[in-house]
Amino acid sequence: MLIPHSPKPLRAILPAALVLAIIFLPACKSDYPASGKTGSSDTKSVPRQVKTVKVTETPIGETVTVNGTLAAYDQTTAGQTSGTTG
Repeated sequence: MLIPHSPKPLRAILPAALVLAIIFLPACKSDYPASGKTGSSDTKSVPRQVKTVKVTETPIGETVTVNGTLAAYDQTTAGQTSGTTG
């Protein structure tokens, strides 16, 4: 038995699809130059002035994250003895 297709889901999806198209289609603008350069006709551009700084090393602390149990490799028993000898 064939059930006729209900137009309700289509009516619910169509506005959402239109909103998404309006949002994302302007992002597909294709009039940018492929080389990434501006449309300047001047082939000899003026060099840009830049500032340089000397690199310095800054020490930072080391952090160790441990999950689980941290146990000693060797174990010993420490106790107190009285000062008298037998």
